[in-house]
Amino acid sequence: MVNENYYLPASVAATPSAQVKVTVTLASKQVSELQDMANRQGTTVTEVIRRSIAIGLLVWGKQLDDYAILIEKGDEKQQLRFL
Repeated sequence: MVNENYYLPASVAATPSAQVKVTVTLASKQVSELQDMANRQGTTVTEVIRRSIAIGLLVWGKQLDDYAILIEKGDEKQQLRFL
């Protein structure tokens, strides 16, 4: 059972003055998946990437503090480990 809800920390939220433009090279399949996610969420690919980075930072930070990252579905549980 989950005892706490975790929300993305304010430290990973972008503000207009803190934004920096970057360029990345991705496989075409990854771009297609990002576009599909954006369409399903009714947002932009840029926003999907921002959210993904924020989630990654949250998970990575929790792991550094020795938290276990679990995915649950019914009685099935899987532990994630980001290297």
